[in-house]
Amino acid sequence: MLDKIKKALLNGKWSVEFKEYKKTRTTAQNALMHMWFDDIARHLRSSQGSKVTAKSVKRQCKAEFLGAEESTVRGINLVELVETSTLKVSEMTEFLEKIEALGRKLGARMRIPDDYKWAMYGVKVNGKTVE
Repeated sequence: MLDKIKKALLNGKWSVEFKEYKKTRTTAQNALMHMWFDDIARHLRSSQGSKVTAKSVKRQCKAEFLGAEESTVRGINLVELVETSTLKVSEMTEFLEKIEALGRKLGARMRIPDDYKWAMYGVKVNGKTVE
């Protein structure tokens, strides 16, 4: 194995970095967002008999809370929902607060994971603030 690595390094320019994995706040926010989309979809399916999916709940929340961007490509007008990956941490926190409020308004059981405070406000479970 080391011979293969040595040969690869000698035959080109490479950059290799090993570092400890750390769960970032945005990772926690993303996981929380998808959990809540699933919670809302499950509630709507059971309470209304609808066939709504977490994906459709996500689209609806993005449309309602984030809006859309318009562009023109080769003379064709396009409208695309704002992508959550473009949000800053603070904007994602606001989006999550709106999703949580919607779920509670609908009567959905919104799960609260152990890292809820971390995902929402940058506060670790042990109470230390990280920002």
